[in-house]
Amino acid sequence: NIRSGSSTSNIEGIGDGKSDTFLVTLESPSGRKTLSSSAVQTISCSDSSTSGSFRLSFGGVASQDLPHDVSASTMKVVLSTMNVMGKNLSVQVVRLELNGNYQWKITFLSHLDLWSQEPLGISPRS
Repeated sequence: NIRSGSSTSNIEGIGDGKSDTFLVTLESPSGRKTLSSSAVQTISCSDSSTSGSFRLSFGGVASQDLPHDVSASTMKVVLSTMNVMGKNLSVQVVRLELNGNYQWKITFLSHLDLWSQEPLGISPRS
């Protein structure tokens, strides 16, 4: 990140850094690489005892209906097959259960500029 304080030397104007996103690649001595980013979005279900479904949308592309208790691996596959601006999304998804309700943490590993302007949308279904 080239930001220093509230300005960036290579970009005219100033900003507060809240919309800055970055991708990090960590590599072990054995050559194993791990990716992460600062573009993380959390989706929470306020009542997981109620059945139903929802759709996710990003960059003008919508998913199929997802069940209210969708697994992290299924959500990752669905998001990873969404073709946005000619390229599939790259994400990591973790599902947690807090007080009986589901929560998904989605880390974007691609499309960071778009995500910072237009985060993932959620549409409840019946």
